[in-house]
Amino acid sequence: MNFWMKTLITAVIIASANGLMRWSPKASAALVALPLSSLIYLTWLWNDTRNNVTIATASMDIFRIVIPSLLFFPVLSMGITKWGWSFPVAMTIASVVAIGAYVMQRSLGWG
Repeated sequence: MNFWMKTLITAVIIASANGLMRWSPKASAALVALPLSSLIYLTWLWNDTRNNVTIATASMDIFRIVIPSLLFFPVLSMGITKWGWSFPVAMTIASVVAIGAYVMQRSLGWG
């Protein structure tokens, strides 16, 4: 499958998740809570390689990165609701916290 077809399919899936938000925020959140980008990535990787070891390695790499990235969500939410940060400020700080947690994880040899 070529790059543009993959891009189109991926964009439609993500736009659909966004469109679902208007109908049901909880259903949209549930859909987005699925690791959509990971599912799409692993599907495209399988399509390109048909290599189980490559898929398994990529899956574990994603898992290792997900753990510290989970800090992003409570920091973003609390930044906006508890600490009164604007969305761009909360997004930036939450990203820095997640990246910092990932760097710490790596320095401890866990990732």
